[in-house]
Amino acid sequence: MGSEHQSVLFQVLSRLFKLCHEISLFVLSQNNHHLYITLKMVIGLLNLHYILTDIFEHLNELNIKIPIKNENILTCSDK
Repeated sequence: MGSEHQSVLFQVLSRLFKLCHEISLFVLSQNNHHLYITLKMVIGLLNLHYILTDIFEHLNELNIKIPIKNENILTCSDK
């Protein structure tokens, strides 16, 4: 999307995942169950997004490595 701060966003998301348990405990200690459920749903969706992004990045790299012409099953399986 042309963002200048991609690494900062990644660091924030990484930190959020690392602090997920602590953040959940804090929200529960404030007796805000609605926010707790919403937070768990958002973190679950972000986790799914993170995993899918990683999988598709690997698939994209594999797609780039395999040229369409002059390939057979033996050379493709090595990659």
